[in-house]
Amino acid sequence: MLMRFIISTLFLLLQIANLISAQNLDSLRQVIRAMNFDIPLLSPVPYSVSGAKYASISLNGTWKFNPDNSDQSRAGDIEVPGEWEMQGYKVEKGASATYRRSFLLPGDWSGNRIKIRFDGISSYGLIKVNGKTIGSHEGSFATFEFDITDAVKAGENILEVDVKCETVSDLLACTSQYAAHPVGGILRKVTLYTLPQINISDFFWDVNFDNQYRDASINFNSKVGFNLKSGKRSTVYLKFELHDAEGQSVALKTDIIKIPVNKSISEVRGSIEVHSPMKWDPEHPNLYLLTVSLVSDGKVLQVNRHKLGFRQIELRGNQLFVNNHPVKLRGVNRHEIHPLLGRSLTPDLCRRDVELFREGNCNYIRTSHYPPSEEFLQACDEMGMFVESEASLCWIEHGASPIWKTWNYLDAQYLPFMIRANFDNVLAGRHHPCIIIWSLGNESRWSPLWERVLVEVKKLDPSRPTAFHDQCWGAYNNAESKADIANYHYPGFNGPRDTEKEKNRPTLFGEYMHVQCYARREVETDPGVRSDVWANTLKQMVDSVYKYPACIGGAIWSGIDDIFHISEDRICGYGPWGPIDGWRREKPEYTGMKRSYSPVIITDLNDIKILSGKIVLNLENRYNFTNINELEITAKTDSRTFPVHADIPPLGKGSLTLELPENPQEAKLSLSFSDPRGFICHEEVIESGSSQSSGQPKVKADLVLREETDKFIIESGNNTFVIDKKTGKMECTLAGEKVITSGGELILIPFNNDDGGAPHIANNGYTQDIKPLGYRPVDNYDPESVDCIQRPDRTVHITICGTAENKLEGKHEYLFNTEGTIEVSYDYATLIDFSGKERLRQYGILFTLPGSFDRLIWKRKGLWSVYPDYDINRLKGIADANPRELKYVEMPREIPSLLWKEGANMLGTNDFRSTKDNFLKASLKNDKSIELTAESDGSQSFRAWVDGDNIRFLVAGMNGPGSCGFFTGPRPEFKKGEHLKGKFKLHIQ
Repeated sequence: MLMRFIISTLFLLLQIANLISAQNLDSLRQVIRAMNFDIPLLSPVPYSVSGAKYASISLNGTWKFNPDNSDQSRAGDIEVPGEWEMQGYKVEKGASATYRRSFLLPGDWSGNRIKIRFDGISSYGLIKVNGKTIGSHEGSFATFEFDITDAVKAGENILEVDVKCETVSDLLACTSQYAAHPVGGILRKVTLYTLPQINISDFFWDVNFDNQYRDASINFNSKVGFNLKSGKRSTVYLKFELHDAEGQSVALKTDIIKIPVNKSISEVRGSIEVHSPMKWDPEHPNLYLLTVSLVSDGKVLQVNRHKLGFRQIELRGNQLFVNNHPVKLRGVNRHEIHPLLGRSLTPDLCRRDVELFREGNCNYIRTSHYPPSEEFLQACDEMGMFVESEASLCWIEHGASPIWKTWNYLDAQYLPFMIRANFDNVLAGRHHPCIIIWSLGNESRWSPLWERVLVEVKKLDPSRPTAFHDQCWGAYNNAESKADIANYHYPGFNGPRDTEKEKNRPTLFGEYMHVQCYARREVETDPGVRSDVWANTLKQMVDSVYKYPACIGGAIWSGIDDIFHISEDRICGYGPWGPIDGWRREKPEYTGMKRSYSPVIITDLNDIKILSGKIVLNLENRYNFTNINELEITAKTDSRTFPVHADIPPLGKGSLTLELPENPQEAKLSLSFSDPRGFICHEEVIESGSSQSSGQPKVKADLVLREETDKFIIESGNNTFVIDKKTGKMECTLAGEKVITSGGELILIPFNNDDGGAPHIANNGYTQDIKPLGYRPVDNYDPESVDCIQRPDRTVHITICGTAENKLEGKHEYLFNTEGTIEVSYDYATLIDFSGKERLRQYGILFTLPGSFDRLIWKRKGLWSVYPDYDINRLKGIADANPRELKYVEMPREIPSLLWKEGANMLGTNDFRSTKDNFLKASLKNDKSIELTAESDGSQSFRAWVDGDNIRFLVAGMNGPGSCGFFTGPRPEFKKGEHLKGKFKLHIQ
């Protein structure tokens, strides 16, 4: 049908070429308006068909596959669904690969219509049955069907599918470019099914509530196909039954709709009134079972079953309402990705994704940049998740796609493909209540072609608003799109406020708060850039979103790491840009997302009020539909656990009151908020008294100072410290055991956005050869003086003054006291501006220890009062170094058995080698239980890593955000004359 249209409109397209050269957009619109587009048929797969034991058969499984049709010897086994590259096959660009399998046609299907449905072929499929060409489809991730009745026979049949990838639909969607490898194959399930000669060939509905949002009507549009050879007139009708989640029948005012008999297709519209149904929303995913029976002359021919949610969407000015509630969207973008499966996922993985993001307090997923699978949408319906379903179109007239250097985005020859991509998206997903937005395409430039796409989508489904992912303000990629919802990608902190300028439509941040990933060598070196620094900016953005009604929310870029393990020698993709990795392990960003997206906010944790023996907490309820009284709130002290109650409406504010324990000055109170759907959505620990560490035990140590020609020697108990007079470096032994081999060295860690050698096409060349950065102390540190004095109180004071790389001038000092600790401080004035290319990410004092000090123990203050045990940024923990030499950045095709924090490279595990902010105490311990401990007031950060045979230990006075260009928020800069300072204590025992 698509090819017929292209041929039939060849004359029009020749006219368009002339119009484009003149840039006469109005004339172009006239020509486009003259084009006609047929809506493809997508029949619902029946639950049962009269006389047939099974109404449908899965054709998933092992097929024969030939990547080169000119060489039949190359045919082998392949799994369907699946990508061919992920299964070890290579297909030449532009060539067809052939899938082949046999199937047995059930005998009880005789006399019926036979259809085959493909849920996704990338990107062009030609279907043959028993050698007869049935039809073709162009477009990835799209569900389509063919009637194969005239080609099948009784018994065994042969099905062949010739597949090409990197065809025009692939290029318009950047499917393979985006994945950094050819995405080819039958990606989603294949289903064979039967229909009676009189059959339900289409069935779609929407829901409307009355003015009180109590009673609802199911407004349906059905097509009934008649394939009757005789002229017999039949009495045909649809019978409806509705059951709730408990299986109880729901009374319907109208349960039968008569169908006019036709020679081919009868279209019938109707409305079914339902009294006071339970509504569907993500927080209450109430689903009903709608059974539709097709009856002819008293005989049930076909039964269809549909999961139905009562949900109505409205735009009111610049706000989005669902079921009469204004909504805020807390979301992520999601690619379908698995390191071993590529873009072809199992139903279990789809469900796991919904579960992970729901428990991460997301209520919305944008399916970037193609329609989701049926299994994913079913999981969203059942578990509760809003979905923005995006058509498979990406970067049309955008610099990220190189084809537009030679193609013209105003050329209407692309319009049929754009229309079909959107038709396929809507037809496959419109039955699902979870979908609340149709996205026409990603990061493209608006044009008359998109205007027509919008018109067609609104005709096909007027019940949902549309989005178009451009930039709705500013000069970049802003061609004044007319989609129902305005879009802006990667706003600054003022973005939510700026949305209030738009009065006629809401604004969505379709991509925002990008996970730090493109400074790939830095991320491999220090996974700490993923932690609180990024989470704090996300928290600020989300807090701002909730202040401005016109901003309906946003989606973090991105949801899941986009990394493909093609083979033992090839890893590719965009890289580690998700709160979860491709293996579905939670990463540090997951904690930041869950906490920032929490629907329960205690607004006064730092200023808790105690009134009449009670703690009163001010709460903000960020649920869209749930009263706080629906949550199970549990409070726990050392002595008891007890329930707590609060009554705060959706998007409202109120308070929570708790009775104080008997001794509030020593109590730790834990609060847990359990979502009605069965997971903990929020936790807090409130310290009523002092629970800070008392530090190391104070042990009297007689200090003995000796001076030699080239060094100072300080003996403190069993510790011996040596300070080199020339360099100022420190060494330390404990009872003859080397503890610090070189210490007290100033280190400046610059911003480094090295992407690891990625090719610069949309920055998506995640290369397997990414190596960590090697951080070293400053070069050319020139001590002007190293002075030592022992004071009357027996403390020893070392002062080292000098300059560093002609960038800093100042001193650092050691105060050895009689309690066994060393107070370390430093103060350096900047001699240059540390800005731009000279900007610093960290600075501090570095210590080098023997490699045996490979156990890290810490306690810290955090952005949150509770962190999960799997988080590298948890408030206290133990991490072993466990370095691992890797050939590549990851072990290709190795399924990890450990938590993400335990993944390792040559510097140690993610847990060990990551910077941890705001520490109170950090220790490195060897196998003889000797510890080097640093203590801070919470203002300092630390980081440890393996460096060959040594352990490096940095105590940082400043820890800035990562160097990725997509970071939202300020970065520290130091003007000439400003000071870099730090202060902490050391203890060795």
